[in-house]
Amino acid sequence: MKSALKTVILLVISAMAITSCSKKITEANTDPCKGVMCTMLFAMVQTDVTDHSGNAIALDSFYTLRAKTGEKIYHDKSTMPNGYTILDDGYQKQLVNKNDSFYFVGYLNGKQVINEPYVIGADCCHIKKQSGKDKIQIP
Repeated sequence: MKSALKTVILLVISAMAITSCSKKITEANTDPCKGVMCTMLFAMVQTDVTDHSGNAIALDSFYTLRAKTGEKIYHDKSTMPNGYTILDDGYQKQLVNKNDSFYFVGYLNGKQVINEPYVIGADCCHIKKQSGKDKIQIP
């Protein structure tokens, strides 16, 4: 009788120990970026725009188009003479741990001269270009 009682008590304690160790699924522990340490770097995906001779081209206007949603994303002109920002870390939260398709669209003299595809993704900290041109040459 005593050994049966000890066995039951041992089983109950074991069951309690096992169930108390299981993780409860909550929003906090499903966040894949929880606890990730990021650098203070502000990442940008940029491109240079030149003519066939390599001279900088100053576009009249430009934007980045997110293919899936049709959202137009506008950036200020870069401080580099022929550099243009396609996307930066300000958009990182919309791309965490996934990639998406974008188009860099540029106008010169009222005419669309650039419609260049890019695939851009992000990890928990920064955006990163997966594919697309570093330099765009306008004929």
